Amino acid sequence: MKQVDLSLLADEFVFTVNNFSFVENFEIAKTNVHLWMDLAFFNLRNDLKFNMEKILENFHRIAEQNPICFADIRGFDFIQKNNFDNILDMNYLCLGKDINVSNTLYLDIDKPMTGFYTVVQYAIAVAIYMGFNEIYLLGCDSTGIMDSINKALNISITDDHAYHDEDSENNQKQLLQNLGMTRLFFNHYALLKGYDSLNYACYNLLNIKLVNCSAKTIITSIPRADLLTVLKTPKM
Repeated sequence: MKQVDLSLLADEFVFTVNNFSFVENFEIAKTNVHLWMDLAFFNLRNDLKFNMEKILENFHRIAEQNPICFADIRGFDFIQKNNFDNILDMNYLCLGKDINVSNTLYLDIDKPMTGFYTVVQYAIAVAIYMGFNEIYLLGCDSTGIMDSINKALNISITDDHAYHDEDSENNQKQLLQNLGMTRLFFNHYALLKGYDSLNYACYNLLNIKLVNCSAKTIITSIPRADLLTVLKTPKM
């Protein structure tokens, strides 16, 4: 993602997530929809605590782009307390059955929907609900488990984020201490299962083209394509 020329996305309908506002020149991408789903963004996790000063700055930076925003309904009080509902076009997602306990995907965001393990999958669900028939992913490498392994081996974590994240080491330390490697591997399995299920639904049930244009990725269930080739291809 660091190597992507964001100006290439200026004429596209762009979904962004989490701390995207800390990507250099992020405003060039002209975010249309932004999502926060991790409860740590709302200071609601016991196993992981974010730098809240940085998180509050991120909310304000995203607000300057005036996108449609989505968050877990459990973040409602945090949004209200910090008056973000006055500067953000906030919408809330209510979660139902977890991806690991249901063989059926619930993607109607007007109702309790399937609980996923990454914000990207919620973004895909919102895009499906909004009627897009082509969805392209960027920066979806899903290599977070490698950071957990490196942390367990006391190997310094390489910053793979599209933005500089000095908190990565501390975040991984917290997760390893509080969840343990067994749970972290289970969570990563669930994350990959979510991509498998969404890919199957898109291609076999919904007639939607879902493509991963990330430069590197361990997601094997979603077809790959080069971003520049996709952008040069005439839209249907």
